[in-house]
Amino acid sequence: MTTFTWINAAGGLWDTPANWNPGSLAGPGDAALMTGIDGGNTVVIPAGDTIDVGSLVLNSGGASLELDGTLAVAGSLVLTAGALLATGSLSAGAISDASLLDFIGSHTLDATPLSLGNGGALQVQDAGDGAVATLTLGPNETVTVTGASATITGATANNEAVVNDGSIVAAVAGGHLAITPLNFTNAGWLRVTDETLTIGYDDGY
Repeated sequence: MTTFTWINAAGGLWDTPANWNPGSLAGPGDAALMTGIDGGNTVVIPAGDTIDVGSLVLNSGGASLELDGTLAVAGSLVLTAGALLATGSLSAGAISDASLLDFIGSHTLDATPLSLGNGGALQVQDAGDGAVATLTLGPNETVTVTGASATITGATANNEAVVNDGSIVAAVAGGHLAITPLNFTNAGWLRVTDETLTIGYDDGY
């Protein structure tokens, strides 16, 4: 296994070898490490690209990884700091310590264990196509809150919904979980212990 480290603080295209050290692209079984990206900058996986890596860590506060193509992570996808904005296809063995995971348009997570770190957010965003953007947590999906506060929500007030057919688990003493999309349907398990739970869209009034 080789570790490939992102070296362009300005962001750029994932598939440009010069943006990585060593100067080539990570492949299956390799580790991709994304640190040192300046806040406000974006790394893009373009539409039509298929990226297949062994593991991926995004740890660049204020930066974004924009997924327009396909990203397959065989092992762990760690989102310690920064945002993953997913319009395209995402799969991972597990997603951990998520700070912001934003699905644009309808997506389904199933059998991909997901943990939300402190202040972490899992959200769905209207794609602007007139359709309801629905994030579905499938029957084999478990979302676990590991930080003192976390949010499952819609990014805007337009055409967004979350459907839980799996399990949402929050058990951090004194913590707070807010589930606040415009539409929320729970047909699975919602287990909250020693935490405050808020359910329902907040329109600010």
